[in-house]
Amino acid sequence: MSDLNERLRLAAARVAEAEAEADDSATTEGAFRPPKMTKSLAKQIAKRLDKHWTTNVKSLDDIRRVLAAGILKPMSMSDLIDNQEAVTKWANSLSKDDLKTMLRMIEDAHWKGRKVQYSLSDKAFDKLASVGTTTEAAPFDKALMRDLRLTIDNDGQLYRQQKQPIIVNLLRKIIKDKYNHKMAPKIWAYLVETGAKKYHKDSNMSGKWSDTFPKKMRLEIAQEMADDFIDEVNAGDHDPKDYGVKGELPKKIKK
Repeated sequence: MSDLNERLRLAAARVAEAEAEADDSATTEGAFRPPKMTKSLAKQIAKRLDKHWTTNVKSLDDIRRVLAAGILKPMSMSDLIDNQEAVTKWANSLSKDDLKTMLRMIEDAHWKGRKVQYSLSDKAFDKLASVGTTTEAAPFDKALMRDLRLTIDNDGQLYRQQKQPIIVNLLRKIIKDKYNHKMAPKIWAYLVETGAKKYHKDSNMSGKWSDTFPKKMRLEIAQEMADDFIDEVNAGDHDPKDYGVKGELPKKIKK
């Protein structure tokens, strides 16, 4: 386990070095530090692997995404927003050997050596690198998508618990010139997922919530919310003072 932790530390250092080269003003303060691979973290990641392995894990990049999601899952909304981009960059920097060692360690820590569905031979694991990940997504109900968006926008509980904290943190990032619009939909996607689960439960719908509201639909809503938020900010609809945020917004934020 110590060998893996050293690999993770070096991977994080590579990301930090690349970011520093890209931005002379970058500092190490507040930089993402990879967590030690404890049994509890291994268990969290293993749960996500169990859930996604048969349908969503087709390549090394898919494993990196599952790893990042496992690390972000237990974070508070504020920490998630602050660390989303750094965790994703760090996970994407992990080599094939890093990932292979990690899977073995996760199996050992979580399953105590028992063979599980992602217990791949080295040969099978190596083939993941060349396997494509894109598949034709099934069409989804556009009317239901619009209804979900309206429900999320008008739910007071969701606003207080998730939407307002997202707005506050994004405003702070904009003021500090750290806002990344390409990453923003991933932040809004957490709110959309919560809204979809709540809608499914409150409406007593049958089947799985994730089948009713497929990932492609949720990501499309998240992109809409990210775009709409910036349009609203540019229109002056989100004064930082109204949210207790200090600082001045730029005249215009680009998407």
